Amino acid sequence: MGRLVAAVAGLLVACGGEPPAPTAVQGTRSPETPIRLVRLLDQAQVSSPLLELRAAQDLGQLDDVERESLLVEDFEDFDAKAAGWRLAAGSAIEQLGDGSALVLRELGRGGNYGWVLEVEPNTHYRFERRMRCDRAPGADFAVVEATADGKLGIRGPFDNHYMAGRGLALKVHWPEAPVPDGAWHVGETSFFTTPATRALAILVRPTVSKEAARSAHGELQFDDLRLERLAPTPVQAMALFKARSPAQGADPDLGMEKFGQFPPLGEIGDAYDEGDDNYSYRTALYAPPPTELVFDLTVPADAVLHFAVCLARETPPGDGARFEVLAHTEAGSTSLWSREVSAEGEDWRWHDERLALGSLAGRRIQLELRTRALQGHPHPVWGHPVIDAPYTGDGPRNVLLIAVDTLRADHLSCYGYGEPTTPRLDALAADGVRFDQVASNANWTCPSFASIFTGVVPSRHGVYSYGPRPPQPAALPT
Repeated sequence: MGRLVAAVAGLLVACGGEPPAPTAVQGTRSPETPIRLVRLLDQAQVSSPLLELRAAQDLGQLDDVERESLLVEDFEDFDAKAAGWRLAAGSAIEQLGDGSALVLRELGRGGNYGWVLEVEPNTHYRFERRMRCDRAPGADFAVVEATADGKLGIRGPFDNHYMAGRGLALKVHWPEAPVPDGAWHVGETSFFTTPATRALAILVRPTVSKEAARSAHGELQFDDLRLERLAPTPVQAMALFKARSPAQGADPDLGMEKFGQFPPLGEIGDAYDEGDDNYSYRTALYAPPPTELVFDLTVPADAVLHFAVCLARETPPGDGARFEVLAHTEAGSTSLWSREVSAEGEDWRWHDERLALGSLAGRRIQLELRTRALQGHPHPVWGHPVIDAPYTGDGPRNVLLIAVDTLRADHLSCYGYGEPTTPRLDALAADGVRFDQVASNANWTCPSFASIFTGVVPSRHGVYSYGPRPPQPAALPT
């Protein structure tokens, strides 16, 4: 579907060609807009605790973190039968000269390796294992976050949909892949559990397709598995968030510009709910309190500031923050908007806002985004703040959309295919603009086309299937 949309988007722009000659009624947009504040970050006045804090990519980079070991296995006295494991043919717990280890020689359907442990939501965990192989591994230990229904158990390594059929699987975490050089390598993964997580399943899963996993991928050896629960300090948690979800081209030393999912993820129901927006991927500015971001700019006529605010899921439940937008002029400072957000219940989501700036039109101002803590140690995030001006005029928009379902961009000659498959589309693309990189909002037709016609992501328009879910909300313009 991504290739399809790449072709569709390229055709959409290509249809414009050279700009049409001006008519008596021509719709326009202010030449100064949109003003994307994220792109002005390097010119802004920034006051934030992030400036003096070194980012930490994972919990292993932090010193003196309070931790508790939940699982430690060195296989020295391990009884596979007592643990409920079933070893596939040829696999065994063997002495390797430097100690015992789990040796996988075949990923047969009868193989069964792993543990299920009860854990806490909204908590930091770290998993580590040693691994040795001489070829690219076809399997590895993974950590699956899951809800708990009292019936969790380990299933076979070929079941790529482990627990998903019962709605139990939430997220999967993999340690770093080892170098296939025959030497021992330590890999780890650290993560912050979702609000719905009640169990972690640590089990062997294929890292490739089922067919490839059944073929020979060399002998795999595992040793010294460890799962820890960690309790970083508020400053350490901030250092972890500073490194998390950087936007493309973002300054890692500042660690403020982000792209990703930030509020906690809940369950999507059969009808659209505002909490579904938590699944949206957004460009954002991380602003741990007290943070002040001041942008020097001239306000366009009829300008509107569009933005959203939320508390990231790393915020301890119950903690809260105050978001505020201020304007500083030669006449003084004015608070234009403010909101208090708490990490609990229905408040723990994206809050989309629209702030009219018409009273400041034409004036040079300093626009400030400010965050302050109300309770505890929150992680506030500003979602994609943009100053825009409305479309003016009542003329035609001159947009022609040509959409072709299941059309592969790599089989169009204008995208480099070796045969002249699409001469008319080639001519259209040559007369306009063709995009080489376009990302689809979904991997199949129904939600993708709903996004094309509404300009919003599937979690917002709510078109997920042809089933009982209601159609696109009438309130969304197309």
